Amino acid sequence: MIVTCSSCSTRYLVDPNAIGPTGRVVKCTRCGHTWRQDAPGETIVEIRDSETDSVRIERSPRRPRPIPQGSNLPVVPGRKARLQLMGWMVLVAIVSGVVAGGISYRNQIGQAWPPSQKLYRILGLSLEPVATPAPSTPTAAKPAPTTLDFRNIRPQPDLSGPGPAALVIRGEIINPSDRSQAIPKIFGTLMDNRG
Repeated sequence: MIVTCSSCSTRYLVDPNAIGPTGRVVKCTRCGHTWRQDAPGETIVEIRDSETDSVRIERSPRRPRPIPQGSNLPVVPGRKARLQLMGWMVLVAIVSGVVAGGISYRNQIGQAWPPSQKLYRILGLSLEPVATPAPSTPTAAKPAPTTLDFRNIRPQPDLSGPGPAALVIRGEIINPSDRSQAIPKIFGTLMDNRG
């Protein structure tokens, strides 16, 4: 079936099953004009009898005209074409992301995989020089980390809140060294009589 846009006269070759038995709204891909395309069905034909000068109306099934050879009708992209287009768009997005990541993180990639530095130089992308660690010199031994002392640890049940009962652990944390120390996170384990 050939569908023609009434706005720009672009013609499309459309499968009549895509239009359906009740017709449907279609859109021209060239100019964006939309219209309601009727389904291919019966046509009303007037037949004039020249002898009696009478008019007779007949209904005949509408038959699609064959498409002439060499026709320049554009193909309306179907679902498969749209899926292919989306696949290509996703592939372009992934490749673009990989290239952008390779450019953005070129210094880290060059450090982790030294052969890539040659590729970056060929592409004209500069790499920051990698700082090499200075040779180690003997230094004074690091002082051993000091420990904190926990004293007077007392667990007490707390039933005062509106929620479930809680266990409050009270005690003292003592720093036996002469330096200040950060207090680390303290975790406890609650066990019953059996361990």
